[in-house]
Amino acid sequence: MENQKNKILLISTIIVLLLSVGAIFIYLGLDSKNKEKKLKIEQLYISDYDLYFLGDNYFYGTYNNKIGVIIDNKGKEIYKNNNGITYDNIYELQNGNFLIYNNIDNELHTYIFDGTKIDSYYNIKEVSNIIPILYTKDDKQYLISFAEQKDKNLYLYNLDNKGIIVLQDTILTNIKDGYKTNNPNSIIIKKNNKYGVVDLEGNILIEESYPYLESDSNGNYIAKNDKNNYGIINKNKETLLKFNYKQITESNSYYLVVNTNNKLSLYDKNITDLLNFKMNYNDTESLSYKLYKIDNNLIIINNVNEKNNNYKYHNLYYIKDNKIEKTITQYGFNKNELIYTISDNNIVTFYDYKMNEIDKIELDPKIEITNIEKINNKIKRITYIENDEEKTKYYNEENKEVEESYGTKVLETSTYLVYKNDKEKEKLTIYDLDGNKINEVNGDKIRIKNNYLIIDKGIYKIEMK
Repeated sequence: MENQKNKILLISTIIVLLLSVGAIFIYLGLDSKNKEKKLKIEQLYISDYDLYFLGDNYFYGTYNNKIGVIIDNKGKEIYKNNNGITYDNIYELQNGNFLIYNNIDNELHTYIFDGTKIDSYYNIKEVSNIIPILYTKDDKQYLISFAEQKDKNLYLYNLDNKGIIVLQDTILTNIKDGYKTNNPNSIIIKKNNKYGVVDLEGNILIEESYPYLESDSNGNYIAKNDKNNYGIINKNKETLLKFNYKQITESNSYYLVVNTNNKLSLYDKNITDLLNFKMNYNDTESLSYKLYKIDNNLIIINNVNEKNNNYKYHNLYYIKDNKIEKTITQYGFNKNELIYTISDNNIVTFYDYKMNEIDKIELDPKIEITNIEKINNKIKRITYIENDEEKTKYYNEENKEVEESYGTKVLETSTYLVYKNDKEKEKLTIYDLDGNKINEVNGDKIRIKNNYLIIDKGIYKIEMK
């Protein structure tokens, strides 16, 4: 009997100890969770300069349109020039350096910042209207050359060999805010009302023979021939997809192709037909389709016929493993953090990433819904037009309307969200992912990028502790 009592006492003691340890772990877990919500804004640098971001890892300070200082992401001045360098703009190069340029008295001056110092690069005289040629890759833009249109002639200012190439009777089109290309060493030019391709040294890659030509992210070209049929060619002018199609557009490295029977198919970057024209295409609009990528392996294709087409329905095709897994007939569609469709009587249906219905909100059929977005893990915002006035409503997880006030999201990380107050333009509010306010930032001028803030004339780093 005594032994049995001792065993019971021992077991009880062990249970108490285990519960105590569990309580300690629970306490530490709660404490750790609370610590995750502590946000620290550390000042890295302050001066009299006007400050701006330079790429992802640098900042630069200016005065009187001159660059006086460059600061790294630890707040250290790595370049300083009391006389300053006059600049018109700064662009990142593909090698990670930055090119600074100005055009003074019709002379182009260029400088290279390599992460430690700024050196003069080269100058060109008799230059007036500079056109930066920008290569887009992975949502970033890199300067690859300069150009200038002088009457009917196109001048290319090559950055690599510092040479000047003149193309007679040649035009560079679509040059607002710089010419943008998906190819790192070539541009589309126009001559005698036909389009072709040259490299940055002026060598002809594709002769000017197409009524329409567009570069794509795969390094190919979508072209149209004299019979208004579309096809795909490469830089060697080899035909990858014959000129038999009514429309072709590229997105996310895929091609959406419409045949003459108004059927739509999906091609991959190897120009392989994935769906054998099984989708319907409605051509009430030019290019009336969109392509979205979800979780890197799910594709959504949408025939777009919006309100200017009298509320016509269209099909949303859910593609998985190169097969049409689901077709949804609906009025409106959007993928902006939230995947949702809108019926003609304003029933909003929300979906998960497998296009399974998870939720619905019924709204007044008389309003015009313009946007639905996820504010945080618990709150959705619906923007709409009513009586010609833009309004917003907020809904919680139970789809009940709540009184909330958020501005425009300017930053989202894995641990916090930053919103800019739409009424107080220079005020940022920082929330956790559940919408709890953590901190607030005010200033006369505020800029934000990644985890860094520029507030007035200071640089700050945001950290969760």
